[in-house]
Amino acid sequence: MKIARRKLLAGGALAGGMLAVRPAFAATVPVQVKADGASPAFRAAFDRLVAFAQADIAAWGFPAITLSLRSAAGEVASAAVGFANLDTRAPLTTSHLFQIGSITKSFVAVALLRLADQGKIDLDRPVLEFAPDMPIADKRVTTAHIINHAAGFPGNAPPFPHETGGKLWSETTPGERFHYSNSGYDALAWLIQRASGLSFPAAIRALVMDPLGMAASEPVILTRDRPRFAHAYGPLLNDRAWFPGDRLTEGSWLDIERAAGSVASTPADMAKWVQFIGACATGGKQALLSAAAARRFTTPVIDAPDFGGAAKYGMGLAGFDVDGKPVLHHTGGMITFSSALTVDRATGGGAFASVNFTGLDGYRPRKVTAYGVMLVRALAAGTALPDAPKAETLPPVAEPGNLTGRWMGPGGLVLTVSDNAGKLSVAAGGVTGRLRGAGPRSFVTDHPLLCRHVLDFEGESGRAERLWWGSALLGRDAVPAQPAPNPKLVALAGRYLSNDPWVGSVTVVARGDKLLMDGMGEMVPHADGSWRSVSPAAVQERAWFDSFVNGQAQRFSFSGVELIRQS
Repeated sequence: MKIARRKLLAGGALAGGMLAVRPAFAATVPVQVKADGASPAFRAAFDRLVAFAQADIAAWGFPAITLSLRSAAGEVASAAVGFANLDTRAPLTTSHLFQIGSITKSFVAVALLRLADQGKIDLDRPVLEFAPDMPIADKRVTTAHIINHAAGFPGNAPPFPHETGGKLWSETTPGERFHYSNSGYDALAWLIQRASGLSFPAAIRALVMDPLGMAASEPVILTRDRPRFAHAYGPLLNDRAWFPGDRLTEGSWLDIERAAGSVASTPADMAKWVQFIGACATGGKQALLSAAAARRFTTPVIDAPDFGGAAKYGMGLAGFDVDGKPVLHHTGGMITFSSALTVDRATGGGAFASVNFTGLDGYRPRKVTAYGVMLVRALAAGTALPDAPKAETLPPVAEPGNLTGRWMGPGGLVLTVSDNAGKLSVAAGGVTGRLRGAGPRSFVTDHPLLCRHVLDFEGESGRAERLWWGSALLGRDAVPAQPAPNPKLVALAGRYLSNDPWVGSVTVVARGDKLLMDGMGEMVPHADGSWRSVSPAAVQERAWFDSFVNGQAQRFSFSGVELIRQS
């Protein structure tokens, strides 16, 4: 399910109609580089970055990557590697637009910081004090809380969830905890509109893009601009896990106007964004923000474990270390694009990269932009250029021998899990499928008979003795006793589907007296009638079951997103 895409790396619903099968990435691809006036040293660094980017997408099987690099000295280069259209084999160019996804959030933060500099909004004042019609339940929530993902909002609730009276709830005290919320950012568009007197797209263009000369960029994604975009792709078989090199198909196109992520840009324009962030971080010259606002923009303030154990977040940017030194960073995942941006806080140099493959499968070109930062640091220091990291895809499973073996379950279910150099596979019914990690000991698979459930091995370490597949409990070489079914929970269990490509499907399973959602873990009932995750990382989310027919719930609402039971 894509509602839980930050937790589960299953394939997504990329329904683009009757489309031809595209082959995996070809070995020989076109490359376009624009590095006008570049010094030999900078060009050598950029050539290394392009070579690594090419190796990275070849390893994963992606059609193309667009990227740019800016040095501390202000030198800029951009490149396009691969194909903009796999059917026609049209090469990608640096003028093609790519959807940058949640990197848009830093644009939103700057627009609001500019409006605050102009005295049109107070980011630290409770929102309901000056905008009482905003769909927010907690009177303590400020604009800054929302920008910093610290309002306690759910991750992907619709704007007006009817289960809670049309308002976004705060499950934790505003300002205390980080919980990534696209819902909160979407609400920020109304505050920008209120403070600026402009529509959200017009405000982003006037407050951010035009002053920086980002003329090729678009604040929203519209069909009228589709000819300017690279074609974009996702898995051909979207009912199962995708693996590098699997066949692709062209993905869905959606018009998108969301403050959570609707900017489209080129690598050259994104180099201008890197330059602006770098100037704010280093105290350099820039034309948009006051010195105080620039410091606030580039000073992450709240612990953000989603971006790494020691990461912090603030004003649309995450902060953590790359190679032992601090950077500012964000990624973006769209239905058919995946992006990353990383800026060195000390030198102000940085890199941007984006691929035309779904961002809902977990990949981001983080390694490409991190290597770009390492290169600009070396240029600034006058030291030898670092070697590129190894182009790797899925990491090997640690201690796979603790999971391998013959597993037996009810109804004649027999699985054999095998290891090949840290890559696990599962055989059942005469068919073998691959396993892909979706948690410490959870796996999704492309096995056609097993792909509808996550495989969960019990225990955090050591030799696993029990394996769950849906509601079935499996043991090593013998069928274990099955937990007694709870009829009330069985009535809720099942597969629920949305035709929204952002959502896809949700599978709910009953295991004795426990109810679980694949990819999110156990849920427990709450006094208000909702179900909530026992995981501290997901306490902001709520779920509801209703519309019972034939003794089964027919509708499942995950934080206000509605799905309907399927057979």
